[in-house]
Amino acid sequence: MIRPKRIVEKKVCLAKMLAASAALLIMAGSAREAVSAPDRERGVAIGTAAPRFSLPDRYGNIVSLDDYIGRKVILYFWVSWCICRDQLPLLQEFRGANPGVEFEIVSVSVDAQGARYVNPIADMAKITYPALLDTRAETARLYHYPATPATFLINEAGVVVGQYLMDFELKNEKTRKELEEFIAMPAVESPGPAAPKPSASELAGLVEKNPGNPVLRRRLAGLLQTSGDASASIAHWEALVEMDKKNCEDKFSLGSAYYSSGDTAKAIKYWKAAAKCDQTNYIYMRTAQSFENPDNFYSEDKMKDLYSDELK
Repeated sequence: MIRPKRIVEKKVCLAKMLAASAALLIMAGSAREAVSAPDRERGVAIGTAAPRFSLPDRYGNIVSLDDYIGRKVILYFWVSWCICRDQLPLLQEFRGANPGVEFEIVSVSVDAQGARYVNPIADMAKITYPALLDTRAETARLYHYPATPATFLINEAGVVVGQYLMDFELKNEKTRKELEEFIAMPAVESPGPAAPKPSASELAGLVEKNPGNPVLRRRLAGLLQTSGDASASIAHWEALVEMDKKNCEDKFSLGSAYYSSGDTAKAIKYWKAAAKCDQTNYIYMRTAQSFENPDNFYSEDKMKDLYSDELK
């Protein structure tokens, strides 16, 4: 089994935040674990805008990160086969322990199976905050996390002011204190409404005029897949893989499109190709393994073990 190479780097992140008309320098305590990967840094640069995304929640409603502009957000990424699921009820408890404080918790699962395994865990954890479904690990691409858990602290202006990569434990007094400091930060002025995103038909027109533009084609493929038309997205993901055979993320997305279209064999093929392409990405590797050897992940005995003491 290939395991991700880990280089642990503990540090305190400083982020410049604007409050009203004054510039305020705020310390966003953040334990960060950087993991080596081909040609890119892990995580999001502190002080930059949180990457935008729209995903279905576990009930089928489309939820956008833009919906939370003007509020602080604790954005938590997890997956059903990761022990990090234990943080779901602890996050719910943290929400309840801070009544009257303006902040939101948004969880995102990168389970390829979607609600099938997310819903039982979310129900048992009794969470009231959103549980979004990222079946093609789009957010792993946007936020550059190779494994879960990954947590990002986002202020009212939509700016990342802290992050935890593979190192988030709410039972840890330091972590809890950092979150308390985050939600107590003075509010910053939020920007105006985000510019509307182009529709699928508008993007299709742009791709037709610029067939070699990978950014436009990737946006179209992602929008088609998120809106439930995975079959239509396959040709675009295939074109992207052909354009850049070293792009591991497009290979994984192609696998997810095939899975959503009912072709599990091809899905596993491209998930394995993505895992081979980026051997530090635990999500890619474990997704392929969970389908090739489901009894090791989702047998009756494993499902009993899925819920730790935190979820009972």
